[in-house]
Amino acid sequence: DVDILKLVLKQLAQEAGGYSKLWLSGRSQGGCLSTLLAVAGVAPTVAGCFAIASTALPELQHIPVGVDTYSLPSEKKLENLRLGFFSGSKDHQFTGHHPQNRIHGTFPLLKKTLVDLG
Repeated sequence: DVDILKLVLKQLAQEAGGYSKLWLSGRSQGGCLSTLLAVAGVAPTVAGCFAIASTALPELQHIPVGVDTYSLPSEKKLENLRLGFFSGSKDHQFTGHHPQNRIHGTFPLLKKTLVDLG
């Protein structure tokens, strides 16, 4: 449950000296959730997120508004959030195209989505 993960992050932030000290990371579905939490699930800006073989599309393209779980990120948050992704060059799981495909790949779509958010 995302609310449990948010509670864990809140407790870790207290121990670490703030959300800005926390890095989220995950592989596959864990990477999707980590990215979604970093961008729209936790109000304060975390240090960053590193996702392996994953993306948060289409979740970031349709952030549920009006629920307490997620919120639209501010422009400042998106400017300060560090995101890293690693994916195989032939991985076409998410969009049917290689991640670096200039138009339909995961990386350009994620960049466009984040630009559109803020």
